[in-house]
Amino acid sequence: MSTSSPSLRPFLRIALPVCFLVLGTGVMSWIAADAAARMRNSLFHAQAPGETTWLLPEAGAYTLYLEYPKEQPGEAPQAVERIEIALRAAASEERIPVSIEWSAQRYTIGDRAGAAIGAFDIPASGAYVLSARYPDGEAGGPELTLAAAKRLLGRMMNRVYIGQGVMAAGIICAAASFVALRPQR
Repeated sequence: MSTSSPSLRPFLRIALPVCFLVLGTGVMSWIAADAAARMRNSLFHAQAPGETTWLLPEAGAYTLYLEYPKEQPGEAPQAVERIEIALRAAASEERIPVSIEWSAQRYTIGDRAGAAIGAFDIPASGAYVLSARYPDGEAGGPELTLAAAKRLLGRMMNRVYIGQGVMAAGIICAAASFVALRPQR
């Protein structure tokens, strides 16, 4: 019992599913672009060797990444083995243990890539000072970019799953409208 006229039905049978597919694809693309921007903005960067103060917004575990140009990591991976990294609370000077061990976690944002090289756990939000240096007596190595983030890949994957769900809903709505508007016998 459709209210659409018989001449409009064939048009709607094609146009409506196409609209659902375009809408689902558009929303999924927007979610993916938003996720990439959020991922980029959730990284705290530091140049090493050197000292950088980070204002970390949440207590808990953070992953430490080595960031490098996507196409050419250069000497950076070997240099991380030699650099000494320390973290302390800015207000209390309390040392925060930093475990250094390579992980399979990786990311790519634009022309930059990152590999997880360690982790640390802070007791409260606030200002923390990251210092990185090559050991005394050793010739200086390359300048490195270190980055830290809390649940970086987990947050990104949540957005990916939401985008996939929206796209699946678009496909289901497209199929349902195509079937619902089939020619009547």
